[in-house]
Amino acid sequence: HKELELYIKAQIDDTAPHVIPYGEGMQFHQFRQGLLGFFEWEQAHQVEWIASEWQVGSLIYRYAGILDALAMVDGILTLTDIKTGKDLHPEMAIQLAGLLICLNEMGLFPQQRVILHIPKDAEFAAVPIKTDFEADRAGFLAGLAFLPHREILKARYKEQ
Repeated sequence: HKELELYIKAQIDDTAPHVIPYGEGMQFHQFRQGLLGFFEWEQAHQVEWIASEWQVGSLIYRYAGILDALAMVDGILTLTDIKTGKDLHPEMAIQLAGLLICLNEMGLFPQQRVILHIPKDAEFAAVPIKTDFEADRAGFLAGLAFLPHREILKARYKEQ
């Protein structure tokens, strides 16, 4: 994840491309297949990176988060999230909805959400989020409303 962050930032800053180190321990070898797929996807979809590891926040709902990257992908403003774990989960759509709420408040309106999945020893996949944004937004805001009550409930269960 960190290496891709550095690579994307180098692309944004138009500095010498950050080279992901070959052969340094097992880290590169474990992700080699996925990284090569990522670079192929990036070229095939004319990706232009706009922001990386960007802190965003909502004044309306009073929370903040850090998005992995914002890019133009095939000419479409896209919110991307980099995942290196073995599996993808439905909750990831809700996480991206929370970041999208912040971007909308900032006057940015990405038209798509995409997870860039780079698991160890497996193929890369760019996975578009196809769930309804309004439903994901509602799920995120419900979770946000519940958050202050979580510690109270934990304490109650410990007492029992």
